[in-house]
Amino acid sequence: MRDFNAITKLFLLFLILILVSVGFPLFILMVFDIIFADYYSKVILAGFLHLIIGVIAMMVNATKSVIISINHLRGRSHNNLFDSKFFKQLALFFLVSILSQIVLSIIFENPF
Repeated sequence: MRDFNAITKLFLLFLILILVSVGFPLFILMVFDIIFADYYSKVILAGFLHLIIGVIAMMVNATKSVIISINHLRGRSHNNLFDSKFFKQLALFFLVSILSQIVLSIIFENPF
């Protein structure tokens, strides 16, 4: 039963990480669409590069967050799965990922 609880915790962790990895880039795409709605309505393929950057960011975020969690969980006991170092690493990774997605979107497709 103890192994089942540990497997359930790991599954929920990976599920949450993948949902967050998809959610952040999707949120950024929606914010860009709301802020620059008039620009996107004038040009035919205006948001296509933003979409490509967002999809690439989703794939990189999901892969890297699962790799960070697997590397962290190696050698841990089942009672001490999460600590502050793990969450700091994930937060730093997601912050860098969000900033890089915003900068790349503005550089490649300047809506200003």
